[in-house]
Amino acid sequence: MAEKRERLYVYLNPDAMEKFRDYSKRLGLTLSQFGNLCITAGMNSITRILEPEKVLSVEDWQRVIEASKRAGLKEDEIDDMVKKIGTENVS
Repeated sequence: MAEKRERLYVYLNPDAMEKFRDYSKRLGLTLSQFGNLCITAGMNSITRILEPEKVLSVEDWQRVIEASKRAGLKEDEIDDMVKKIGTENVS
């Protein structure tokens, strides 16, 4: 079964649209595919800025915490890190 998708309409200035067409052609993508790629990449970048704790999986955070312990990070600093990422399963 195909995943549900929603449509988004955007307007670009002519210079941005020219670059958009050029890049999509260079990558061999349709305008729609390239637009999806741009939005996904942009949203991922914004997530890294606004919610960096959501960028890594729980398993990746466990590895970060283990490496932090080996590097000598203090226990209260590790506890603060766990609180920031919002999961109790990583310590």
